[in-house]
Amino acid sequence: MKFVRRWWYRCTGAPLRAFARYLSAGLLDTTHDGIRLMIGDRTLALDAQRFFAHTKDALRYAAEDLPERYWAFQQQVETIVLTSKTITPAYNPFQLTVLAPVNLLDVAVPEYAAWLLDAAS
Repeated sequence: MKFVRRWWYRCTGAPLRAFARYLSAGLLDTTHDGIRLMIGDRTLALDAQRFFAHTKDALRYAAEDLPERYWAFQQQVETIVLTSKTITPAYNPFQLTVLAPVNLLDVAVPEYAAWLLDAAS
């Protein structure tokens, strides 16, 4: 059943993801392991490098310590977006996106990695 749901989200959300990529063309972004890291709010541009480094560290930590969970995470998530608001739920299955609030930049790498893996599950 999970496979069908994941397939449904990928297919039906494809036009929405393409439109979101078009709209976000001017925003700061980078990639890590095929996952796009993006600043979703222009007011957070000063935190971009810190977000990119902290998220890459958290993803490396997850890949080393929990490879099965990280593999599942990679199958479900295409983009991690830094946002100034706390949004619940943090994962949007149609956009295959995790919305990470800016306050996560202050937590330790293992806690951030756990939050990312839990947000997409």
